[in-house]
Amino acid sequence: MPIKTATYIWTVGTPVFSKRPVSKKLSRLASTFLFAWLTIQSCQGQAINKEMEKREAAAGFMLTIAMELSVLRLECHQWLAGSSDDADDVAHKWWLRNRDDLDTANWIVREVAGRFQATLPNNLATLAVAQLMQTMAKGNLGNLRGIFKRQLPTPDTCRRALQPYKTPQFDIRNIGNIKGFEQFSEFGQNLASAGKDPDFQPAEEKFRTFDAQLSTAIGPVASLDAIEFAKENHDTAAVISGLKSLALRGDIKAALTLGTGYLNSTATSSDKQRAVAWFYNAWSMGSSDGINSLGVMARDGLGMPPDPELAISAFALAKQMAVNKDTAALQRATTNYSRLSQQASTKDSIAVSCSKSVAMARMFRDRAAGLPDIELLDFPQSPGCIAEPL
Repeated sequence: MPIKTATYIWTVGTPVFSKRPVSKKLSRLASTFLFAWLTIQSCQGQAINKEMEKREAAAGFMLTIAMELSVLRLECHQWLAGSSDDADDVAHKWWLRNRDDLDTANWIVREVAGRFQATLPNNLATLAVAQLMQTMAKGNLGNLRGIFKRQLPTPDTCRRALQPYKTPQFDIRNIGNIKGFEQFSEFGQNLASAGKDPDFQPAEEKFRTFDAQLSTAIGPVASLDAIEFAKENHDTAAVISGLKSLALRGDIKAALTLGTGYLNSTATSSDKQRAVAWFYNAWSMGSSDGINSLGVMARDGLGMPPDPELAISAFALAKQMAVNKDTAALQRATTNYSRLSQQASTKDSIAVSCSKSVAMARMFRDRAAGLPDIELLDFPQSPGCIAEPL
């Protein structure tokens, strides 16, 4: 039975991102955003206001820059932490200088969304807002492709990417002074004017923090695009290298993807052992899917002798870890547990103790040991285990 879990797409040649053309220069973002806005307005029969157009183009430009910095924080921190090019430090200083304009840009987008919701049926309003957000995401991806050339970020490319943000010249109020960006000289003025609008109201303070406005939750977009490029070129080694890079930075989904890929591979005799290693690492990162997948391998004798008792304990712990956290993962673990418990003598009320969790971790870790190219993480701190009384 195949393992079902939340992974990136492993199959070489399968796209992760849309293959539609995206802008490759920052200077194309504003026209793209404005075109999307005008198209949606026209299709929905809404009145078009020139001042509104300018504001929204400026807001789209501003927020895409913020998206790019968010990605750079995530992708470049490991390379430059503690240096003068520290991604968090560069981004934070830029944020301090541009915070008022970010507040205004976010307010403008909220106004756009509110206008759609007030004048359109719910389904069309949701679609219109999604189209605008997708436009900014595509602009961001295009910018990142221009920087990293669809390769994994390196210290050098990260330094070059962050360099413009280190000086006030690249702030929204000054960007029109840069050669090639003269046409955007009004953006700062447009945002400043919008900030004086009588209706302007910044978001709640919790949404105005550095980590909220330049959130790393955007994900490792540049690395995923490099992996996608490797897939398009049928470069399996580069795909694996990219996924390993993400997994070593704590990306659970990448670890699960590696585990699933090696589990389904027949290239070498050690692939099943590699699958155990990556599922174990995913579990160590806190993934219930990691221990659930190890349970499937123990149940089916994949990379290890069949062990129904070990498998059912793994499924039970996966259930406990997923409760109130991940409905889909809980369903996967519950299904595996229910099917096996019908064949086993163990009662359905099983609860995995912390000592048993550690014992399972040791067993699976032993199965994965000895691979020179995979560093195994520490024993999982399983929050789902049941502490025993002292």
